[in-house]
Amino acid sequence: MVKVASSAGGFVQIEIRGLTEVHRMILAAKQQVKQGADFGVVKAGAFIEEEVQESIAGHRAERKSVRTGLFGNSIQFIKTGEAEGLIHSNPTKYPGTQTTTADVAKFMEKQRNHFRNTEERNKGKIRDIINTEIKQTIN
Repeated sequence: MVKVASSAGGFVQIEIRGLTEVHRMILAAKQQVKQGADFGVVKAGAFIEEEVQESIAGHRAERKSVRTGLFGNSIQFIKTGEAEGLIHSNPTKYPGTQTTTADVAKFMEKQRNHFRNTEERNKGKIRDIINTEIKQTIN
């Protein structure tokens, strides 16, 4: 609360009360936003993981990739930091070869853009998921 205490002698004295409480409330809200963003990124990561898998399986705009089972199942979201994550192909070797699912992911991305197209198609949805989680956390 701001209060003008006095105005004698050509000076105005202003007293502000409750700053400690306001500061505490701001810090608590900041922590809630961080928690909501963190959970939102995990939730959005799970959604995008599934969307990339659907793309690989041919259920989105991109053509189906070969040997979709091992490749599709290798797609996963990992949390890499605070409100940060990564969708990638967890490297698994194809039986009887030295080729990994990560190798296939790099090759197929040049051919069919499963990751890039999924990101482009879902930017708004990712933003909505994160915003929703932040709002739910602070309410």
